[in-house]
Amino acid sequence: MCKTEILAEKLTIIQKYITSTKSNGKSPLTIQAYERFLIKCLTAIDKSVSDITREDILQWFERYCLGKKTKTIRQRITILSCFFNFCVRRHFIVKSPITKRMKKKRQPSVMPTTHLTNPETATLKRVAESSNIRDRCIYELLLTSGIRRNELTRLNISDLHLDSQVAKVKGKGDKGRVVSYSLETSYLLRRLIANRPEEDPLFINKNNERISDKHIWRVCNKLGKKSDIRQHVHPHKVRHYYATNAISQGMNILKLRDLLGHNKAVTTMIYVDISNDDLKIAYDEGMRRHG
Repeated sequence: MCKTEILAEKLTIIQKYITSTKSNGKSPLTIQAYERFLIKCLTAIDKSVSDITREDILQWFERYCLGKKTKTIRQRITILSCFFNFCVRRHFIVKSPITKRMKKKRQPSVMPTTHLTNPETATLKRVAESSNIRDRCIYELLLTSGIRRNELTRLNISDLHLDSQVAKVKGKGDKGRVVSYSLETSYLLRRLIANRPEEDPLFINKNNERISDKHIWRVCNKLGKKSDIRQHVHPHKVRHYYATNAISQGMNILKLRDLLGHNKAVTTMIYVDISNDDLKIAYDEGMRRHG
């Protein structure tokens, strides 16, 4: 399905669910709140309802619920759980992506609220060095370019320009942009693609097929577990680190906005975990240079 069809499908299913809740004695205000939340959450996940995974839900909560009270997060998990259970009963999906562990009352850390630190990324890097060349390239490219997970899986060898350390990517809405990466990443990529045709996908599995978004998540999760880091590690968290580190190193917010593929600087500002003063400096510097 195209994006328009996916959106229409989501809105239709949400409306069917909302209609079903009206007979359960919920107040009109509560039902409206449910509807607003479901639309906000599900339309932000660029997948059909049947393709949404646990990882997609966790990433959404990390992006939009940073700093929220545990009670609020639990309430929102409950709303999603009821919605997906409804979808299972109506055969829209086979299995709910909301797991029992996510619903446990004593699991406030389900939605991570902290960003990766410099020591943690250094530890992840050391662990990645003992991985196979493909998985090492995946982590290094995420870390040094700020690329999105689905952008990474869509890369072909022909998209790389190793001498200049850049890659052409297609972001949301198929908007093209250029991302840069480190010299070390360029060296590793040369090893990965040696003697392979340019038209090949950059990252392939054992069957020589393009790897999935889920595989990228597994690589990060595996590195996190091996590193004994006390927080959930996934591609979006690495992207958050890239943004925070870039601002800390003096990059202005508008330059970072373009590198991350955001339409608005305010979206970029959500990504960074630095003081308000530092963020204001980065924003003012961007305004001065583009003024």
